[in-house]
Amino acid sequence: MSAAKPEQHALELAIYLARVEGGVIAIRDWLHMQRDANNRAWPNAQPQEIPVVQGEARMIAKLLRTIEEGPRTL
Repeated sequence: MSAAKPEQHALELAIYLARVEGGVIAIRDWLHMQRDANNRAWPNAQPQEIPVVQGEARMIAKLLRTIEEGPRTL
């Protein structure tokens, strides 16, 4: 399912506004744990695994930024 920019912005804003709710806090904590595990794993990753680990790191960073800082401008 693809969302247009206004719909994506609205969804990201809803996530940001719900950042103090228990479920979002739990997801944020889980993302931090995933980021830490990723940081421990990448030095031992095989060369073909590095792009996958980098992609995961980018997605985790994007999700954390959405929760903590809110959506980017349209």
